Amino acid sequence: MKFTASRLSEANKLFPSEIHIEPNGLIVKIPGFFSGQSRHLDYQNIGEVSVDSPLVGYSTITFFTAGTKVSAHGFTSSEVKQIKASIEKGKIGFATGANTRIIEPQRTGDQIIAEAEAEKIEYELERKKKFDNSLKPWLNDSNFKSKSSINTISFPNNVEDIEKTLEKIIKSGVEKIKSVLEDYEMGIGAVQVGDKSFLNPYHEEFGFVEACFERAQEGIKKLKRKDDSEHPKLRAVINDIEDAFTDLKDKWFSKLIEKREKKKKKNLIVVGVMFLIVIAFFSWASIR
Repeated sequence: MKFTASRLSEANKLFPSEIHIEPNGLIVKIPGFFSGQSRHLDYQNIGEVSVDSPLVGYSTITFFTAGTKVSAHGFTSSEVKQIKASIEKGKIGFATGANTRIIEPQRTGDQIIAEAEAEKIEYELERKKKFDNSLKPWLNDSNFKSKSSINTISFPNNVEDIEKTLEKIIKSGVEKIKSVLEDYEMGIGAVQVGDKSFLNPYHEEFGFVEACFERAQEGIKKLKRKDDSEHPKLRAVINDIEDAFTDLKDKWFSKLIEKREKKKKKNLIVVGVMFLIVIAFFSWASIR
């Protein structure tokens, strides 16, 4: 459950405070223009909860824990009551769980043997899966989902399987770039300045495509070490793969670079606009 402070309240105009209720505790976020504060409070560590609810205006809730206090302002009186009730409920649940001991039933000999057999079967299936994956990695889509999975791909020895694996790697790189090119540009209100990708947009996508480059080059080298006797059309296969790799590198990757540079410029403009808004706001506040 998430509670967000009203933008009409003090200190919440641009970046409203947030309180997230979780199973083991709550997270209090007090954002800032370039940085903010985020604090996780376990239910069992919260000693006291203080609520200041004026007749007119927004409420402030304060959590006392381990000799310190964390305050958040800008919530309605009903919201702070809900937050406080959630904490009490969480503390009761923690205490109940801490004092409750689950007694597991004793297993019979047949059950132990059956579990051992099931573990053995599961192990054999997993080993077969890994073996099949090393022979035909192109059949497993999970090999092409992330930078780390791309980096762990090992090329088989069969020419056709190397070819199909390379085709899947190159295709994955192209599809990743296409997803970036189709990326919807958010408005200023949806921008998160503290996001690590704000000044370095699409860094994860860049890492994925670069991993595709490295693995594809390794696969092409392995193909070139093959003898013509291993495949009747080995030279044609190599030429086709190199053409696809060149297309990824020269055509699609250049579009990704162009997209990132445009995104960087837009983000810098957003920073400038937000900075001017803050200056204007404080100037207006000082005049009042």
